[in-house]
Amino acid sequence: MIISFEAENYLSFLRPARVDLTVGATAPDNYHFVRADGARIAKIIGIYGANASGKTNLLRIVPAVAEFITQSFSKPLDSTLPFPPHFFHKELPVRIQVEFQTPEDGSRYRYTLEVQENRVISESLKVKTSKLFSRVFERSWDGSAYKVIGLGEKHAANLRENVSWLSWLAQYNVPEALSLLQYFKNITSNMITSSLRRQSWFGALFAAEFYKKHPDYTARMIKQLNRWDIDIDDISFDRLQMPDSSEGPWMAYCVHKRGDKTVKLPMVEESSGTNGLFSVLALVLPVLDNGGVAIIDELETDLHPHMVEALLDLFVQPDSNPKNAQLIFASHADWLMDQLHKTQIVLVEKTEEGTEVFRLSDIKGVQARENYSARYRSGAYGAVPELN
Repeated sequence: MIISFEAENYLSFLRPARVDLTVGATAPDNYHFVRADGARIAKIIGIYGANASGKTNLLRIVPAVAEFITQSFSKPLDSTLPFPPHFFHKELPVRIQVEFQTPEDGSRYRYTLEVQENRVISESLKVKTSKLFSRVFERSWDGSAYKVIGLGEKHAANLRENVSWLSWLAQYNVPEALSLLQYFKNITSNMITSSLRRQSWFGALFAAEFYKKHPDYTARMIKQLNRWDIDIDDISFDRLQMPDSSEGPWMAYCVHKRGDKTVKLPMVEESSGTNGLFSVLALVLPVLDNGGVAIIDELETDLHPHMVEALLDLFVQPDSNPKNAQLIFASHADWLMDQLHKTQIVLVEKTEEGTEVFRLSDIKGVQARENYSARYRSGAYGAVPELN
């Protein structure tokens, strides 16, 4: 589970921006889970703000860390780190921190990273052993080489500047590193490292590749769509043929039956809502199984409001979310605010210096039972467009 994440001098965030997933005592029981130490952690967090306020940038923090930890070793030697600095302060380092808890043994970690000019300046991992956090490893740049203390330090020779220490150690089959890599592999997102949300056609291609490799998830996806009143009897897959006659990506085809008649349609010819659910379930179903985190930009895109509520319900209900998976989403559907507690609503607002982040519960006087969507739309909380 993600407990909190923050960034400084990252994209539109010049000042430290933090998202805290701990919730208050009055939050609905099904919308959070309780750790062994009594802390209450949200299963769902919604992020709201005006267009171009920085919502997507905020969502990118955790997927960027997950990509860096799981993939940086296997990328080209000159690959760029997925942590671009603030637009007007590229001379300053980027600082990232993620606090998380692994579902297997309940260990609570704090991962901190500082990068500048495509080089890791410092990287550390701490684990909570009592009231304090103890060092697992610490990596620092002294101007010419890295000094590593703790986990796997004997493997520090020739450590590359743009590779995570955990990704590096995984190549040496260090068990602790492999376990943590698996945790971050259970973080899924509909965003790509360029900060863009996957367009619907690209999301459908990504999902087709996933379902082709995992037929058990294909069957579950079809069953879920049927529960949501979308009539598909089966899904088949064929390779797209490219103009040069080479094989392209997998394309999904929906099989529809009426009596003794069968029709097979390409997924791209189905409704945008069907495409959207087909794509988002490829992200959500593995997360629900593994107790991971789904991070979704513009959750409501192409979906009927009932479908959005149904997606949230997958994370709310214990039978569909037995391992306390989390959903972190950004949205313009302010009516969804009324499905959440005030500690589960994060607001993003533009300032002259960049982007500021605050929770709805940080605003003095906000009640647990007020009409959040109506008051947000009226501008009572800020984080809305200023139209002249």
